[in-house]
Formats: sequence, C-alpha cells, structure tokens
Amino acid sequence: MMDEMAVRNVVVHVQEDSVCKLTDGVTGKITYESESEVVNSSLFWKIYFVYDYILSKQIIEIASVPIEKINVGSNQSDFTISKIDISTITNPSANISVLLFVLKKGEDEAEIQKTQLVIEIHKKTDGELVRKVYSSLT
Repeated sequence: MMDEMAVRNVVVHVQEDSVCKLTDGVTGKITYESESEVVNSSLFWKIYFVYDYILSKQIIEIASVPIEKINVGSNQSDFTISKIDISTITNPSANISVLLFVLKKGEDEAEIQKTQLVIEIHKKTDGELVRKVYSSLT
C-alpha cells in the first residue's frame, strides 16, 4: 500500500516556446522518486488548469495520465495535452494561474501528492491571450 510519504521530489518539465497562445497544448514529463515498487497500480496523474479570478478559482480538468508501474527510485510519466479548453471561463483576462498536477489513487481519487506550475497570462494588443509556463526548476 502506498502512503503520502512514498512519492517525493516531484518535478514537472514542459516543452514549449517561451510564449504561446493560452489554449495551445502542452507536452512534458513528471519526474518523481518512490520508496516502494507498485505494479498494476490504480495510480494516475490528474492535470488541471486552475484559472484564478479575483475572489475565486475555476478548476478545469485537462488530462489524466495512468501509471502502470512505479519503480523504487526515479520514475517518469510523460504527458501530452492537445489543447487547453477555456470555453467555460467567463471573460478570461491577464492574470496568474497554474497547471496543477495531482497524483491520485483508486476510484475515490484519494490524493497522494501534488505540484504545480505557474502560468503568466497576458493579453496582446489584438486581444489574444498568451501564456508563459514557468518550469518548476526556474
């Protein structure tokens, strides 16, 4: 059985241009270390876009990445998100938001570990929203 202490040193790396459209996809990897081996796990990473309003937040699930096996030591989960759908956001504007990565287990989606990447959102002069994702290493 895996507990909260079993996964540590979670780092997310993204591969994208320095500035791109807010809705563009994201490709990257999640690296982490484990104290125990888990085979045929019910573990998975849920990835969310968390849009920050002044007095509230809107959380949009954008991907789920299954994990078949976790080895003792270093591990990696790759992800590709084709598009960030912001159609449910009312009047999106420039702000600071996050990509949230949550390691979950089982049907009840118990949270094991999480990390996030900061996203800076700007509005270009033509009104288009663009983003810059800051790596967890920068």
